Amino acid sequence: MGEWKLYKYIIKQAHKLHSEQKDHGFMKTARLIGEVIGNLDQYFGDEFFEYRVRNLIMNGVFEISAVPKGMRFYSVRVKSVL
Repeated sequence: MGEWKLYKYIIKQAHKLHSEQKDHGFMKTARLIGEVIGNLDQYFGDEFFEYRVRNLIMNGVFEISAVPKGMRFYSVRVKSVL
């Protein structure tokens, strides 16, 4: 799977998790990464996906809540979901 497909897949999984929430608020990054790893046919470590999530934050795709010390300490949401 190419890198851009992985980014698209992470965003798709975030939208899926948002649709399951009542208020479309922030979700724990560890939950998002767990969902991505659990539904992917290939295995990459959680650090690999956390790096990708941080890139999506820096590129303005995700909003962040809290300081990103580790994936269980901060939450994200897709910017277009309010």
